[in-house]
Amino acid sequence: MDKLEFVIENYKRLSTEALIEIASDPAALELEIIPHLQSELFNRNRKEEALALSEYLVRRPKALKDFSKSEIRDKIRERIDSGEPAESIKLDLKDSGVDLFDVLNDESLLKDKTLEYLTNLKEEGLEDTQIEEKMKTAFGVTETEVDILKKELKQRGMQNLVIGYSLVIIMGLLSLATLGTDHALTIGGVLLFGIGVWRIVEGYRQRR
Repeated sequence: MDKLEFVIENYKRLSTEALIEIASDPAALELEIIPHLQSELFNRNRKEEALALSEYLVRRPKALKDFSKSEIRDKIRERIDSGEPAESIKLDLKDSGVDLFDVLNDESLLKDKTLEYLTNLKEEGLEDTQIEEKMKTAFGVTETEVDILKKELKQRGMQNLVIGYSLVIIMGLLSLATLGTDHALTIGGVLLFGIGVWRIVEGYRQRR
């Protein structure tokens, strides 16, 4: 028996007074449970309490995850403009089950695309203010969101460097081991070495 089934069965066993007490604090209930509580109240002819739950569902404050992406972005900007720290907003989004980068990449603008554009802007040697302005124009992101993307880019750069150097070192050692033997480095090995070099180059681009 799963949690929902257990709750439904428990409602059937509880007294009407106990159900009314539970219904008096709907904010403490999970949304999927409320219809079953209403059903049990209707079965006991407690229409007023059951309808009060419907009114709560209509008027309850929307959770962040219930907003559209554009609405969430507007909420984020409002909170930033009010002076709230970006880290506080980020943690709140995470606790609410909202992926910040999913919001940033609204309208199918993938994270890879935003990070690649940011990398290109940095390679052009632009100042931070110029980068922020171009990112805002291209993707509608704020200064705070650009800072988050920069940190993500540096993390990706470090990951690429670690992977790249690991591949190059491993394939280099394998090449040395095959010297003077009949076992030449395979095409796959050469390809892995090339991927390692590419990862290193990409890592330095992203870490700039």
